Amino acid sequence: MESVSSPKFLSTLLLFLILSFLLALASASLASQGRALLQWKASLQSQGSLESWNLDTNPCNWTGITCNITRQGRHVIREVNLAHMGLAGTLNGLNFSALSSLTSLNLTFNELHGSIPPTISALSKLTSLDLCTNNFIGTIPLQISSLTKLNSFNLSDNQISGSIPPWLSNMTRLNFLYLSQNNFSGTIPKELGRLESLLELTISTNHITGSIPPPLGNLTRLQLLYCSNNGISGSIPPELGNLVNLVYLDMGNNSL
Repeated sequence: MESVSSPKFLSTLLLFLILSFLLALASASLASQGRALLQWKASLQSQGSLESWNLDTNPCNWTGITCNITRQGRHVIREVNLAHMGLAGTLNGLNFSALSSLTSLNLTFNELHGSIPPTISALSKLTSLDLCTNNFIGTIPLQISSLTKLNSFNLSDNQISGSIPPWLSNMTRLNFLYLSQNNFSGTIPKELGRLESLLELTISTNHITGSIPPPLGNLTRLQLLYCSNNGISGSIPPELGNLVNLVYLDMGNNSL
């Protein structure tokens, strides 16, 4: 029988302890993410189709949840897709810091309301944020400007107000920016011309005024541009002739 003090036994024991620690760490991480989602569920006025969200099941098996395994062997929640789930309530009860592994958050076609919490900026790995067709109000929080990995940002069909923030230009990886059917006012910020990766831009059905900024002509990859149903005036700048990949253009019902 091998001695408990032998180098081989000690190395095996050490390996076992390390593996146990890593497994416990993985479970704790996933468990904390699950608790954050359950706390948010409890705060909702209508929990819709979230019956599978409970302490008796692995969060990776919950409705709308997709998990991945990290390089360190940890299970983490990567995607939350709760579109058309019949949810009503706010995002105030959601601890975004516990969900820092998220790359995609889809809450479309629900009855969520209130303002967008600035703490959503904790989702630093997010590449897709889709909050369309809800009842969100207020302005776009400045903190969202730190989500520089965003590829798609959809706020359409809400009640977001204020001006379209110039700092959206910080999100240089954006391919899709949808802001239609809200209460945005003010002018189209010329800074949007820095989003040279944009493929689709919609700002239709708001209260946008002023003229079309010539820097939008820098969006040479743009395939879709919807600006209809606003109060945009002036002439169409010749710089828009640079949009050689444009397939869909709608500027109807303005004062051009």
